[in-house]
Amino acid sequence: MYRPLRDTLLAAAAFGLLLSPAWARPAEEPVAAPAPAAAAPATAPVPAIPPAVAATAEPPRPEGRELAGHLFMPTLGIRGPFAITSFGTFLTVGQGSTTASMNLQLPDGSTRPIGGSVEYVAIGGVLAYEYEFVRGVSARIGLSESLYSGTTGTALAVVGTNVRLGLDAGLTAGMTFGDSLRVSAVIDASSAPRMGLRLGAALEALAESCQAGSCEFDLANLFEQENVLTLQPGVAASWAPLKSLGLTANLSYSWSSIATSNEPTLTTGGVAAGAAVDFDFMGVSKVPVGLQVTWASLIPVSGDSSSRYTDVGGGLFYTGRKDLSLGLQLFVRRFKVVPEVEVSWTTVLAMIGLRYYW
Repeated sequence: MYRPLRDTLLAAAAFGLLLSPAWARPAEEPVAAPAPAAAAPATAPVPAIPPAVAATAEPPRPEGRELAGHLFMPTLGIRGPFAITSFGTFLTVGQGSTTASMNLQLPDGSTRPIGGSVEYVAIGGVLAYEYEFVRGVSARIGLSESLYSGTTGTALAVVGTNVRLGLDAGLTAGMTFGDSLRVSAVIDASSAPRMGLRLGAALEALAESCQAGSCEFDLANLFEQENVLTLQPGVAASWAPLKSLGLTANLSYSWSSIATSNEPTLTTGGVAAGAAVDFDFMGVSKVPVGLQVTWASLIPVSGDSSSRYTDVGGGLFYTGRKDLSLGLQLFVRRFKVVPEVEVSWTTVLAMIGLRYYW
């Protein structure tokens, strides 16, 4: 009897659940989280402007004494074309011989010929400073001294002893063409007092005085003084066809005014020319040695011809540092050590030089 009642109650409960609104409404779907706002599009990078094709930069101009990698060596008697800043000191020693002939007048009126081969020695020094105050333009100043003296009694009578002091100044201004050629205008001026001890001339003057009955010795006849003012404008050029090879040439006009104590002022003119060839082993190896061959000459064209000279020689240099030039130069000089003697090729001079560049 209870089973039908139980079944009826279970059926009614099930039917009520079916009719319930909560059961009839479909299950709510979970609310989806709002989609994040789309990020603003990033600003597109501005494309870089293609760089313009740069013009080919001009290679830097060579400076100092360097052309095409070649360091030029300083030359004796040849002005180069380089505008530089440097200080140098040089020592010169030498020895020479020549022939002379003079008749020494004796107090009794007779004459005694003296002469033949006479020998002399030489020593000198130079201090030089140059400053490049504008690119390509430099000024220089220098002090020089040289002494020539006979070594025997006959040589002292003929050659005597003479000292030459000099104050030099000059300018160099030029341009470099490419990287291997430089051409410059150069001008040099010098004032060189010369003082000589002339024993032979003094003895002749004494003999003449004795013949006149006074036998007075005048010191003015023993010493001779003259001042030489020289102006030398010209052009200089250097060319380096190879890193190891350099050529230098100079051509100038030399004008001199010679004032002496007992003679009228004399003017002379001449052409000065020179050339040098350098070979630096550093250009082909690691050996810091340079060789040089030089020639320089002064050819008078007006006035006194006793100023003529020719130098031929060479040099050996240390080339391991760009800011240093250290070398030994040897050369043979053809000239008249004094106007009264013959021209000689047997004067040999050696110069040791040290120059620092910065």
